Amino acid sequence: MSNSHSKTYGTFITVAITLGAIALILLSSLNSYNPTPAGNLATQTPGVPSITPVSIEAINLMLKGEQAMVESEYQGAVTIFSKAIDLVPGYENAYIKRSLAYKALGLYKQSLSDLSIAMQLSGETGELLRQRGDLYVLAGEDASAVDDYTKAITFDPADVEAYFNRSVAYARLNKTNEAIADIDQVISIMPDRANAYFNRAVLYENLNEVENALVDYSKAIQLSKENGGTIYMRRGLVYAQLERTFEALADFEQAISLGVENETIYLTRGAIYWNMEKSDQALVEFNKALSLNPQNPVIYYNLGGVYLNTQQYDLAIANYDKAIQLAPSNTLFFNNRGLAYYLKDNLRQALSDYDQAIRLDPEYSEAYQNRANALVRAKDLSLAIADYTKVIELETNSPDAYYNRGIVYYQLKDYEAALADFNTIIASEMPNVVQALNMRAVIYYTQQKVNLALDDLTAAINRDPEYPDSYERRALTYKAMGKTSQAVSDLKRYLELETDPDLLKEAEKQLQALGG
Repeated sequence: MSNSHSKTYGTFITVAITLGAIALILLSSLNSYNPTPAGNLATQTPGVPSITPVSIEAINLMLKGEQAMVESEYQGAVTIFSKAIDLVPGYENAYIKRSLAYKALGLYKQSLSDLSIAMQLSGETGELLRQRGDLYVLAGEDASAVDDYTKAITFDPADVEAYFNRSVAYARLNKTNEAIADIDQVISIMPDRANAYFNRAVLYENLNEVENALVDYSKAIQLSKENGGTIYMRRGLVYAQLERTFEALADFEQAISLGVENETIYLTRGAIYWNMEKSDQALVEFNKALSLNPQNPVIYYNLGGVYLNTQQYDLAIANYDKAIQLAPSNTLFFNNRGLAYYLKDNLRQALSDYDQAIRLDPEYSEAYQNRANALVRAKDLSLAIADYTKVIELETNSPDAYYNRGIVYYQLKDYEAALADFNTIIASEMPNVVQALNMRAVIYYTQQKVNLALDDLTAAINRDPEYPDSYERRALTYKAMGKTSQAVSDLKRYLELETDPDLLKEAEKQLQALGG
């Protein structure tokens, strides 16, 4: 009786994009402003100068600094505004202008310090609080940003920018529900704001509420006068996630027509074409993605996947090599290169790659499964059993591990251990229950328990009448029981179902020997 153990093939990375990122963050800019002095402050922070009269020289310096800003000479502007502050230490507008210059230079800490001093000099307003909140976001201090936006909203409960930008800060703090609540408020005030729908769609994706995301992306497309290509791309990714293939492809085509050249589009289209069994088109898409970003290891990984599954193992290995060069700590890349070596019968390299995958992630069950398969081929059955056992420890409901371990126990003639594994599959109704029934029948046949073997093979046929091995094995069982006509009938059915030429020849010989 023939038996085999299954191979575990690699997974395909279909969407290489971080959906958690909030896109189209339109923080309000720190425009120049001239707040009305608040008069004498009730309290004065130590070290902060009080408002003082402005000299003509200081005003002239301010004009020069503003001209430097216009000419994008931001460092020069910082120097000029600093001289104005030296002349008039309480000149709040000089701190504001220097804050703008620091912001333009990406020096957000210094920009925050200057804006805070200006606020202490002139008093807090909703506008100033919101703009400091923007700076906190840029500086990565999102909790402080939330505090300032919240204060700004108390000044003006209809401050749509404060709600919008607070939603960004909440999202970066992984407070998705709070972020959505703020976007809801934005939409209630400005129902035609396209980027609010866009950002809410991204937030819905983070919650895996993809249907809501689709609704919002569609609304954003309807309202958007710019960035429409990006929105089509994102909606296409959601369609792809939902396996709404043709809608995804249509959105990607629309995104490309609107000028979006993003590797993610081509990566995802490639995966879609691969799932449609169009490997040539998948290669075209992945190579287009590669032309846009030759440093993306995922692209090489996906190319390797196409070549692996089309049995072009050397090309698969070459692409996995490149992926590993770019991302040497990626467990998946080593696992799949190991598969390619395994399928080339290079067991030494395959085992080396599986070992590395396990070193990188000792909880990665697929690498143990694949290493066990390679160890079986290398006839190191004890170590194979240890790896299959590890898979079962990591994934209790692992039909391949139970089945393959049962096969190895059978090869070692440890029939009780083998029966225990096949019984687990059968009792748990795992997907490979028909194969398990067949192997349990093989053991019963070996133990000369032909009636039990016959029961299992009949049960297997009832479950899957198209599985050829059940008929061949039942034919042999009937022959052992002296039931020739039933054996002939099963062998004929086996010949109708089997496709392997060598196995067909052997079955024909058996049939002739029975006089069929």
